Amino acid sequence: MTENAEKSRIESYLLGELTDEERNVVEERFFTDDDFFADVEAAEMSMIDRYLRNEMAETERRALEQNYLITPERKQKVADAVAFHDELRTLRVPIVVDHTAKVSWFEKLFGGFSLSAIQLGAAAAIAILVLSIGWLLYDSNRLRNEVLVARSERSETENALNEKLRQKEQELQQKSQEQNGDSETVGALEDEIQRLKNELDDTRKRAPLGNTQETAPREPLIATVMLIGTRGGNLPTQITLARETKILNLRIPVNQDDGSVFEVKVTGDSGVLVDSSKVVPRPIKGGRVLSVNIQAEKLHEGFYQVLTRNEKGEERTRSFVVKPK
Repeated sequence: MTENAEKSRIESYLLGELTDEERNVVEERFFTDDDFFADVEAAEMSMIDRYLRNEMAETERRALEQNYLITPERKQKVADAVAFHDELRTLRVPIVVDHTAKVSWFEKLFGGFSLSAIQLGAAAAIAILVLSIGWLLYDSNRLRNEVLVARSERSETENALNEKLRQKEQELQQKSQEQNGDSETVGALEDEIQRLKNELDDTRKRAPLGNTQETAPREPLIATVMLIGTRGGNLPTQITLARETKILNLRIPVNQDDGSVFEVKVTGDSGVLVDSSKVVPRPIKGGRVLSVNIQAEKLHEGFYQVLTRNEKGEERTRSFVVKPK
């Protein structure tokens, strides 16, 4: 991207003219690229300066007032810039030349400027430079502090959600160790865990701060698999378990007229892994499922069979194959 195109993209971002996707890309780079951070600051100050000098087109000026000047922080930046421009006007030094006085060769060389006027002009220029640097440092420091506060708030939110998620996963693991005795309690825990995962994902999407110190996403402790049979045969479902997985949650679809209470038995080469009675189907979008949990440490690479039997004695068999990740 050329320098002019880059500057135009930054100004479009500041004026709120980018799409959500384009804005997220700019913000991600804004918080990870120090050079780009400086470019955005420079473009922002240049835009404010043109606004105060009335050098903007009417459409651009209207966009700035409607889309940029919408937060107290940005309004304060413009107020600081107004104060800065006012300070500049007070530092202007009038130059008065006494034509009746004797003109030295130095004054002739510099076109009538007296030594005192040059000294005063130099002092004014130095004062302007100091004020400019001070304003830049102040504004940059304030913006970086805002970024740090936003990152801290996001980190605290994610840590709280991760802690809740860890506690619910431990509860679910404990229930699984009790041989799936209470399917309603287990189902409620599964729903709560999924809700917390969704909330954590939403938190990360809403605040793309690009924090390079974030921890890497954890592998899920619970792997959920829908065990779907096939017509004309019973092809096994392929399941790949990550090393960090603690529980395999099998969900077995059942029809509305298949029954209301089921027995579920899961067997493998090492024997019976699950033998649960009175498993009640859970409603899901578009149907119902039986939900059973298996300790991942009991699952080894190989073939497994799942038998379901309703209160009428009707049976159906499904199967799955476990592969290590």
